Amino acid sequence: SRLTVAMLRLDERGQTQQILASRDDADMAAPIFDPVAKKLVGARFFGEREQVQWIDEAWAATQRIIDQALPGAVNSFLPPDQSRRMIVFSYSDRNPGTVYLFDFRTRKLEFLIDSRPWIKPAQMAESRIVKFAARDDLPLTALLTTPRGVAAKGLPLLVIVHGGPWVPGYAWRWDAEAQYFASRGYAVIQPNFRGTIGMGAKHLLA
Repeated sequence: SRLTVAMLRLDERGQTQQILASRDDADMAAPIFDPVAKKLVGARFFGEREQVQWIDEAWAATQRIIDQALPGAVNSFLPPDQSRRMIVFSYSDRNPGTVYLFDFRTRKLEFLIDSRPWIKPAQMAESRIVKFAARDDLPLTALLTTPRGVAAKGLPLLVIVHGGPWVPGYAWRWDAEAQYFASRGYAVIQPNFRGTIGMGAKHLLA
């Protein structure tokens, strides 16, 4: 496995007592705190898709409720500084993002606004994460977007390379540049090359 950033519990001598949150394929991006309970409740990771590892069962249960109501999407939120309502941002490869209001009492979501209401998800192309090995067998990932309604075979292919190297890689989500070229008949691949951050020390230092 790769050397990745994780969240650990240490003793007074700095020795690891417990691994609270970790992934072999992605670095921890940030801890998550509950400002009402005043405690650490989870950790956010950016890998193939954004993910939260909740170490608090109540917040894990809330995530499951929201994911069941909004399937096929990444549903992102942070614990608010009160216990009544909170904002949820839901996105996918075809939806740039929709904002909802979650009510803790009713456990229901209320639609607030689309971040780009002029984008129609049904007209968008599918994007997915693909994995492959480089010539030296270093495992790499890339976001692959293919035109809608066309067989993904024998297509002209564009390679779009992100800046950096000190930037996070491509993850599963809507990408304006990829969607534009896919709508013109191109397949688009966006690789997470060596030096991309968030994928572990081995990948970064390579």
